[in-house]
Amino acid sequence: MENVLYVAALLIFAFLLTLHIILSHSVKKHSELFICVMELNRKYKTLFQLVQSVYHVNYTCTSLQQLRNRNNIETMTNYLCGLMKERGSSWYAIYEKMEANKKHLREYNSEYKTLISSLAGNSYDKVKNHSIMSEDQYKRLEVRMCNRRKPPIAITEVSIICEVIYTTPKGTKSYSAQRKIEMSAIFDRIKYQSEAEQSIKYQRSLMTASKRYDIMRRDGFRCKLCGRSADDGANLEVDHILAVSRGGKSTDNNLRTLCRECNQGKKAKLE
Repeated sequence: MENVLYVAALLIFAFLLTLHIILSHSVKKHSELFICVMELNRKYKTLFQLVQSVYHVNYTCTSLQQLRNRNNIETMTNYLCGLMKERGSSWYAIYEKMEANKKHLREYNSEYKTLISSLAGNSYDKVKNHSIMSEDQYKRLEVRMCNRRKPPIAITEVSIICEVIYTTPKGTKSYSAQRKIEMSAIFDRIKYQSEAEQSIKYQRSLMTASKRYDIMRRDGFRCKLCGRSADDGANLEVDHILAVSRGGKSTDNNLRTLCRECNQGKKAKLE
C-alpha cells in the first residue's frame, strides 16, 4: 500500500511539474510583459557597477588607552573621513560606483513597476483558446516568472569594517575592537565638513574693511563690553558674537565692536 501511495505521489508531482513547464513555456513565448522584462534586465545588467560590499581598514594604536578612546563610532567615522580625504581617488571611485548603482536601481524599479502595471495580463488573449488557466491565474504566473528573473541585486551600500589594534611592546598580548560603518555615512560627513568649511570661508570673506567700519561706527567706536575707545588706548576689533566656526554669520546682528583684550578673553573662555 505504501509503495502504491509513493508511486501515486511521484506521478502527481511529475504531472504538476510537466504542467508548470508547459504553462511557463507558454508565458515565455507569448507574454509581452515577460519579453519586455527580459530586455529591461539585459539593459541594467550592463549598467550596474561591480562593487565589493565590505572593506577592511586597520588602525594600529600605540597604547591600550588609545584603543579604548578610539573604540566608538564617532571617532572611527572621523578617522575614516580623514583617511578617505587623504587617499581620495580610490575611495571616491568606489563611492561613485555605489551611488550609480543606487540611481540605476531606482530607475530599474520604476521601469519594472511601469511594465507590470501596464502589461500584466495583456497577452492572455493569445493563449486563452488553448490554455487551462483563467486570466487571473495567467497574470499571477506571468508576474511571478518576471519577479524570479529580476537581475542580480546591485551593491548599493558598502560597509567599512574599521579595526583598532594594540599589541603590547613585548608582543605577549594583543587587543582589538571592530566597528562597522556604512560608506554613505562617511561621505555624508565629508560633505557636511566640506560645506561647513566653505561656509566659514564665505562668511569671513564678507568681513571687508567697509563692513568693519560700519559696525564700529554703529557701536560709537567703543568696546561693547568694557566701553573703552581708541582714545583710551584700546585696539578695537569687530567680533562675531556666535563664532563663524560654530555656525555664526557675518550679519549686523551677529557683529559687535570689542577691544582686543575683551575679544581675547572671550576666545579663551570659548576654548
